[in-house]
Amino acid sequence: ARLIHAILIVGSMTFGITLALAFFNVQDFTKISITPESLYLSQTLGAAIAGAGYASIFRVPKRLIPLIAIGGIIAVDARNIILVQFGGGLALATLIGASILGVIAQKANQWFKTPSTVFTIASAITLMPGVLIYRMLFSVQNITTIETDLLMTGIRSGVEAGIVVIAIAVAVTIPTILFRPILEELRNREIFLKKKAI
Repeated sequence: ARLIHAILIVGSMTFGITLALAFFNVQDFTKISITPESLYLSQTLGAAIAGAGYASIFRVPKRLIPLIAIGGIIAVDARNIILVQFGGGLALATLIGASILGVIAQKANQWFKTPSTVFTIASAITLMPGVLIYRMLFSVQNITTIETDLLMTGIRSGVEAGIVVIAIAVAVTIPTILFRPILEELRNREIFLKKKAI
C-alpha cells in the first residue's frame, strides 16, 4: 500500500510538471544549471523540509522526523560542499554525501534502536536528481519537435540521473555491509565487558 501511495504521489508530481511544461511552453528548461555556485541556507532548509516530508510519506514515527531532516541536511550539504569547494562531479559528490549519511545512520541505529534504513531512505531521497530526470522527461515529451542538441542534452541528463541514483543506492548500502559487523562486534565486546565487571 505504501509503495502504491508513493508511486501515485510521484506520478502526480510528474504529470503536473509535464502538464505545466506543455501548457506554458517552457523553452530554456534544459539550459538551467543545477550545480550550486555557492552554499546557501535555502539549500539546507530545503533538504530539511524534503527529508521531513518524505519521512511523513513513509509513516516514520514522529520522534524520528527531526532526525531524518538532519540526515537530509547532512547528505545535501556534504554533496554541495564537494561540488562547490572541491569541484567534484555530481555523481561523486552524491556518492560521498550518501556514504556519510549511511555511516551516521549505522551509529544512529544503535542510539535510537531503529533500523538504519528508516534514517537512510527518507534522508537519501533528498539527493535524488529530480531536475535531471525532468529534463529527460521534457526531451522525451517533445521528441518530435525538439532540436538534436536539446535531445542529446536530455539523454545525457537521463544517463547522469541514472548514475546518480546508482551512486545513492551503492553509498547507502555499502556502510551497512561494511560497518554493521564492526559495530556489532564493538557492541558485543561492550556487553561482555559490562557482564564481566558485574
